[in-house]
Amino acid sequence: MGIIQKWVVFALLVGFLFGIPTGVRAAASADDEVIFGGIFTLSAGQTLNGNLIIFGGTVVLENGSHITGEVVMYGGTTTLDGTVDEDIVLSGGTLLIHEHAQVGGDVYWNGGTLEQDENAEIDGEIISQPAGIIPPNFETSLAGRLTRRILDTLWSFFLFFAFSALAVLIVIFFPNPTGRVAQTLVAQPGQSALVGLLTLIVAIPVLLILAITILLSPLSFLGALALFFAGIYGWISLGLETGNRLARALHQDWAPAVAAGLGTFLLTFVAFSLKFIFSWLCIGWIFPTVVGLVGLGAVVLSQFGKRVYQLPG
Repeated sequence: MGIIQKWVVFALLVGFLFGIPTGVRAAASADDEVIFGGIFTLSAGQTLNGNLIIFGGTVVLENGSHITGEVVMYGGTTTLDGTVDEDIVLSGGTLLIHEHAQVGGDVYWNGGTLEQDENAEIDGEIISQPAGIIPPNFETSLAGRLTRRILDTLWSFFLFFAFSALAVLIVIFFPNPTGRVAQTLVAQPGQSALVGLLTLIVAIPVLLILAITILLSPLSFLGALALFFAGIYGWISLGLETGNRLARALHQDWAPAVAAGLGTFLLTFVAFSLKFIFSWLCIGWIFPTVVGLVGLGAVVLSQFGKRVYQLPG
């Protein structure tokens, strides 16, 4: 594998590591322990000052161990013989509560296998929730926040794949116009971004004025629709160029539809991952915005792919 291919694979892995587990890291605090398979043991005398989140694997909480937060299970096998101060949520896997176990809250059982020794102490109740029934205060609990993050991540990936499928269809039916838009944004990236920004500055007030006019309100709707599709078309055109460059870096010969699909997915994934990563600095919005403006401006300059725009003279 050459140096270029190694850097591409490295970039993809970094994007994967930042993009997927961020939902889990955002829901869990710095002191929480997240288990993704493998073996984890909390020995006697050890204390976990936080929550324990389990996605498979084998977890042993020995007699004399202490967890100050919650235990949330989405699979795996957990043997509990220590102390858990707060609730336990079992949503898959096997939970074995042994005789020395002490649970300060409730045990929510939403799926999986639960076995409890009769000498175990549970201050709350064992609440068996049928599928589709949400436990009380679930939205504000660790399990609720974690589940919401996971579902949001899965939904984002579904939208990324759907957008990539749309890119494949557009390039199949309009290969040459999409290629011209891509050539325009590569030849004139700065001017494309400027024209995209000016297009929004001019179009938004005009569309608002048309919207408040009864006779011209249908034109406002059509104009907004055209602006939306122009932005989508520009983004996909940039995705096509991204896919072509990725193919050249990997010394591959991909069909335009394949390059558009892969490139659009990678472009969208990276742009919105950077948005999430830098959201705490309030600058995350810049990355997808710049991509959208460059794509929109290239569509306007190329007149929806009729020609490749070149600077006069």
